[in-house]
Amino acid sequence: MSEKADDNWLYVSDQVTISNIYPNPASDNASFNYIFYDTQISVKVVVRNVLGSIVGEYTLPAQERQLTLPVDRFIPGVYFYTLWVNNKSVVTKKLIVKR
Repeated sequence: MSEKADDNWLYVSDQVTISNIYPNPASDNASFNYIFYDTQISVKVVVRNVLGSIVGEYTLPAQERQLTLPVDRFIPGVYFYTLWVNNKSVVTKKLIVKR
């Protein structure tokens, strides 16, 4: 179950803690910081454009602490990113890409 700690955190649980994406708006790269407490879970971020088409899908490796999305290849505009934990959608938020 997600417990929102504050505005800095996208998702907090006993399995994983993930920061909100930053910077937002972004122009070149956007990043998440995270910590896995259970390395057996699978976590990914799916980015969609305003039409709902997937423009990026990124798996968070358990041994890492940061995921960086290369948004410089995205057309400027509004996108939505969804966090998936163990194949369940847990939260969706907006990402703005501008130049």
